[in-house]
Amino acid sequence: MPKRSAYDRERLRQVLQAQHQVITRRQALLCGMPHSTVDRYIAPGGPWQRLLPGVYLAVTGTVTQDQRDMAALLYAQTAFDIRIKTVAEAYPDEFGDLYRTLLLAHQQMRGAHPPSPSPQGSPESKPR
Repeated sequence: MPKRSAYDRERLRQVLQAQHQVITRRQALLCGMPHSTVDRYIAPGGPWQRLLPGVYLAVTGTVTQDQRDMAALLYAQTAFDIRIKTVAEAYPDEFGDLYRTLLLAHQQMRGAHPPSPSPQGSPESKPR
């Protein structure tokens, strides 16, 4: 009998329920799911479908419009998070405050913690 991966199934269930059964790779990993399990789930014949790079549907069958919309939103959010963090790291004095403001807005909209810590070199992380 194959060994089951230990991850937070309840947290995963909550994320999937809140997002029309759509999840990003990062979200799955934050639930404690191993990379190998995600890879197995999205492999051909697995229980998940790849909708966009790094964005998956956790059910088989026809994709609904709500699921497509959620996938696009999650994909755009991931790309935006990467870009704004890169800019804030490159220009902490100019964009550090903007980065923290956007993370706070993200936290308030999602009712959760920001997706990543403040970039190194931002004003709040500099020694005084």
